[in-house]
Amino acid sequence: MTPVWSQTAAYLQLALSIDRHLPGFVDAYFGPMEHRRTVGERAKPPLEELAAVAAGLREEVSTNRSLEPARREYLAAQMLAMETVLEILAGEPLSIVEETQRVYGVTPSWTDESAFLEAHRELGEIVPGDGSLAARCEAYERQMRVAVGEALPVIRWLATELQERARSEFPLPAGEKCEFRFVRGKPWYAFNHYRGRYTSRIELNVDVPVNIVWLPLTLAHEAYPGHHTESTIKEHRLVRDLGRMEHAIQIENSPSAVISEGIANAALDVLLPPDDLVEVYSSLLRRCRMSPGEGRRAAGT
Repeated sequence: MTPVWSQTAAYLQLALSIDRHLPGFVDAYFGPMEHRRTVGERAKPPLEELAAVAAGLREEVSTNRSLEPARREYLAAQMLAMETVLEILAGEPLSIVEETQRVYGVTPSWTDESAFLEAHRELGEIVPGDGSLAARCEAYERQMRVAVGEALPVIRWLATELQERARSEFPLPAGEKCEFRFVRGKPWYAFNHYRGRYTSRIELNVDVPVNIVWLPLTLAHEAYPGHHTESTIKEHRLVRDLGRMEHAIQIENSPSAVISEGIANAALDVLLPPDDLVEVYSSLLRRCRMSPGEGRRAAGT
């Protein structure tokens, strides 16, 4: 039996309290509602009070030998991220390297320009037309747009296709589901709102034209086998089965967020080998009354 961490309530309430100072710090919460009520009913705690709580919790975690080493390491890194965010909110100066290390658990490094030049070369071999690469990419992007009124049934078909493939590869819990909505006035192209109980609401910003090339990448990233898949499996296995309530909250500025984005960014490649990806793109194009022969180019193969 996994040991119960006695400070779970303090951990959850600390993160929810930081969210009051920095809205959006908590990306999703599906733990006990009593903690959200407790935080909402009291006055906003001062930053220095929250910083003291964070430091105390990190010390308690670091010395708690009843916790498995991997769990202890995870919690300590999350707590360091909270401490650092509170320092930043209080006006403490940090270099970009130190901030990235302490908040996200990674050390940024310089990428040589040759990597981008090689990417431009490869892209130039794929994108059709004459003229500059930028102009050709822009023209191809316009060519692959889908009217908003035609997009929703195509998105639902694609989500079902990816869901079926993900279910054959990952232990998705029974009853999981996603709903899709079009929105406007957002600073992003797509966003997954995980709501707990194995459900997600995925919003697509139609201020940005819907594009066939981006649809598989986007739905894999946000739904199958990306954010939604990760969240449902964690809720089922870690929260419900093992009682690790610290995973009932998703914190935006933290090492766990880096892992989640890494999972989502790799999702399409993990789910679909190149030939299957071409097949999916060809089906999408056919459903949108475009040339299915463009499937291989759209897939970038």
